[in-house]
Amino acid sequence: MCMAYAHAGRRGTWSPSPPGRSAANTLYYGNGDPTTPLWPSCAAGQDCERLSREELDKSDAMPGIPALPVSARDGETILKAMGGDVAPTEWQGGEGAPMYRLGPGPAVLNFTYIGNDTLATIENVFAVIEGKEEPDRYVIIGNHRDAWTFGAVDPNSGTAAMLEIAERLSKLEKKGWRPRRTIILCSWDAEEFALIGSTEWVEDNMDLLASRAIAYLNVDISVFGPGGLSPRATPQLDQLIKEASRMVQDPDDPSQTLYDTMIVHHPPIERVAGAGTDFAAFLQHIGVPSLDMSYGSIGEYPVYHSLYDDYVWMEKFGDPLFHRHVALASVWGLIALRLADEEILPFNYISYASELENCTKVVEGGCPGCAASFAPLHRSINHLSKAANKIHKEKMMLHGEKWGLKREEYTAKVRDINDRLMMAERAFINREGLAGRPWYKHMIYASSDQDDWGTKAFPGATAPPAMSRLDAAAASLLAHSSPLLPTSKSSGRCPLLCVVSSTLAVIGTSLSLLLVLQSVPSPPPNYGNLFLSLESNDTAALHLRALTLHPHVAGTRANSLTAAYVRDALSSLSFPAHITPYSVLLSYPVHRSLSLSVPGRTDAKSFALSQETYPNDPYASAAAEAIPTFYAYSASGSVSAEAVYANYGREEDFAYLASRGVDVAGKVALARYGMIHCEDIVRNARVAGATAAVVYTDPLQYGGAPGEGWFPNSRWLPPTGVQIGSLFRGVGDPTTPMWASSEGCERVSVEEAMATDDMPGIPALPVSASDAAEIHRALGGAAAPADWQGREGSPVYRLGPGPAILNLTYTGNDTMATIENVLAVIEGADEPDRYVILGNHRDAWTFGAADPNSGTAAMIELAQRFSVMQKQGWRPRRTIILCSWDAEEYGLTGSTEWVEENREMLSSRAVAYLNVDVSVVGPVFRPSASPQLDELLEETTKLVQDPDNSSQTLYDSWVKSNISPLIERLGSGGSDFLAFVQHVGIPSTDMVFGEGPDYPVYHTLYDDFVWMEKFGDPGFRRHVAAASIWGLMALRLADEEIIPFNYMPYTVELEVLRTSILADVPFL
Repeated sequence: MCMAYAHAGRRGTWSPSPPGRSAANTLYYGNGDPTTPLWPSCAAGQDCERLSREELDKSDAMPGIPALPVSARDGETILKAMGGDVAPTEWQGGEGAPMYRLGPGPAVLNFTYIGNDTLATIENVFAVIEGKEEPDRYVIIGNHRDAWTFGAVDPNSGTAAMLEIAERLSKLEKKGWRPRRTIILCSWDAEEFALIGSTEWVEDNMDLLASRAIAYLNVDISVFGPGGLSPRATPQLDQLIKEASRMVQDPDDPSQTLYDTMIVHHPPIERVAGAGTDFAAFLQHIGVPSLDMSYGSIGEYPVYHSLYDDYVWMEKFGDPLFHRHVALASVWGLIALRLADEEILPFNYISYASELENCTKVVEGGCPGCAASFAPLHRSINHLSKAANKIHKEKMMLHGEKWGLKREEYTAKVRDINDRLMMAERAFINREGLAGRPWYKHMIYASSDQDDWGTKAFPGATAPPAMSRLDAAAASLLAHSSPLLPTSKSSGRCPLLCVVSSTLAVIGTSLSLLLVLQSVPSPPPNYGNLFLSLESNDTAALHLRALTLHPHVAGTRANSLTAAYVRDALSSLSFPAHITPYSVLLSYPVHRSLSLSVPGRTDAKSFALSQETYPNDPYASAAAEAIPTFYAYSASGSVSAEAVYANYGREEDFAYLASRGVDVAGKVALARYGMIHCEDIVRNARVAGATAAVVYTDPLQYGGAPGEGWFPNSRWLPPTGVQIGSLFRGVGDPTTPMWASSEGCERVSVEEAMATDDMPGIPALPVSASDAAEIHRALGGAAAPADWQGREGSPVYRLGPGPAILNLTYTGNDTMATIENVLAVIEGADEPDRYVILGNHRDAWTFGAADPNSGTAAMIELAQRFSVMQKQGWRPRRTIILCSWDAEEYGLTGSTEWVEENREMLSSRAVAYLNVDVSVVGPVFRPSASPQLDELLEETTKLVQDPDNSSQTLYDSWVKSNISPLIERLGSGGSDFLAFVQHVGIPSTDMVFGEGPDYPVYHTLYDDFVWMEKFGDPGFRRHVAAASIWGLMALRLADEEIIPFNYMPYTVELEVLRTSILADVPFL
């Protein structure tokens, strides 16, 4: 006898446990092919990615030590030679066994095991009985066929029962029967090694099964011996099992049914959860309702996995007349027939709601003082219970309506209700798996981390929160049944149990929404023309002026007032709106100084590091409230070193300096904006060895041509303008990377957050063009190349180093602060659980007239139109959510936290996310989008008048422009679409009117209402056009019966990318 996957080795000391029979087994703690964890193995002769032998040896799923099973006789021989203390009573053997002692020694065991872990071919067998009316819906019956020895009980008693079912179905077919839905009979291979055959097939067919599998009905061992029917199942199958068992005579007592022998067990139906047999992949990977059953008790089966599990044992002791096999085949087949043939699936979710309530009470009992936290969960389960009762009544009503409806109408209703019943279990699947155990994805039932065969309810309760993506939902998603309600926060007193509680609240809601049958409306009227007719540039201007009266950086009182303004504006339009706060790490300046000195000269220069107002500036007094020029998350410190000019601060710029023998190490890097963002400039400087960085806005990009002047006389940036920014290269709250900043959640410390590679690691400051010119004049060394120079009239730019010495000091306050997202909801009439989401951020580094509040004004303007439409009878088919994000400037923080907090809900319900950050900075329309939205963008622009030329549409001017490509892609983190695209995979758009994101006054004091009114959009017609495109796209996505996605552009784009990759890497 041997143990599969045992570790090869020479010597070991066996620590005894209670003796047992000599039996083969596997020591692999995973499931499926160990060389392809979580992805399918390929067929023989094909290539696929696999883990190496070395990677497998390092896996925790492998035993790591040699091991052998032995017989009771050999075990007793060893135990007789053991010394040490006597083992506890419960560790002792049966009557006649020797005294068991703990050791160690004096017995010494010497054994050797050498294994051959090799790739081999396994073979699954399938037979299909194709359905007549719904061939694309599958009822799957399965049993494994491989055995460690003869396998008369495990598994071939189940194989024999399955063949018995097939024989009966064949006879039915000859009499004219054909199932409504397809039945698939599966004979799995290599179950004993680690459920390999079934797991690989599920992994290979995941998407197909997720959309088509009705149920999986497993029998591993059909007969152990006497003891009655022993089923395990997901709760919606309980009633079906009971009804089927009442129709089958008990093989050991003809006066009773199988139901009578089943209900004496406690509980009569257990739950499927662990990885004991082949239902595991169906339930844990996809959420397919599943059952497993047997006749008798494993206690009646002493020859498990041993040489004596043969036909003689079965015929003499397991099932002498094979009546038990027949009974098991009967109940198994009856359940399959009902699932395959009944018009409306015989699922009952009332029992599921009861089960959730009972399980929640168990969890609640382990969390003293948490009653308030669990109250919303109980309400959510009650919601599910009501929905389950409602759908039960609707099933009854639909049966009664059968002869009063047209056949096609009745068929459509049946299909709709069945699909929702089928998909309900899928709501319990968390695609990323349990923390530390990604193979297990079911949030209600899984095995415990100590027993791969056992059943554990709420397995997430024991997951370390730092590893668990569920901690993001721990306090905030309790009873979060729809985005209409404010997010509630937990006390944080029981974070691990509340993780499970809050997850169940979401799942309960998902199920209830899946189960509630919606009526099919007549096609809605087209409200697009009405929407366009309601445009108002006055509305946009009014809101923009109000939002930009004061600078409003995230985390400040001024920005909290803008949150209240947006909430009140949307609420006044009769849209339920609320503020959702988060506590996140933000950064503010405490002290800054920068001076320039040159050895041998006495005219040291201290820079004011300020932005000057201009004569008669209406915002001069408010400008005093602006945050001092700084970089968020800059490292604090003081540096005095020679300066080196690094052009745009790109990697190639620092490489050029190295090629010219200019050493950046220990220097202060001087770089200019224009090609990459400030966070990348500073990071590149640090990597090159610089001890600090200074970044400025060069007049070449931001100052216009010589003689054009600057704001307020032209659109260009004044010489004292300074572009503020964030140096954090990550997204979201730095203290909760990849999970939400919920109240009471786990956080990394501020020190840990600031020490990551996403932080700059060196002090840095932004400066004005006039300050940078002073530094350039003091620099020596070789003249920089022509494409490193400034515009006409600028000093000659030299590389350095020195002789200019920069003395830089920065002290920052990296502190936890409150940010506030504002959300308003227009609930859908027909599909309220499908969301079209519109978003714009509200926080600004200064006044924010362009970035971001031109977008905020456009969003309120389109909301105003929606409100008028609603009063005239419009209501969207799907729900529209309007979002005003906070702290985007720091690192897309508000939107990222909301997505992380609502990830599961959004992944199953969000149709699209439409972002506008800066809506207007100039005349040229520049959209970005996921490719399936290209056609919708183009069609929408054909309906909107060009704001700068009323004789043509926006589409006309757009396609004539010289921008290329016409529609860019959403690949990087420019704005709040990022979390939607990268975390959840939601089709998204972003759009702006203007030459590009870096308009001259970007992130400076001069981004105010005066600049917008004079240069950005004098008549506010571009704001109106932006609102029109944004709103029309939202209307079509929310109102059209079939969502207007076109994936043809996606296929074209992927082909172009494939060709490009092949050109770059020809050996592929």
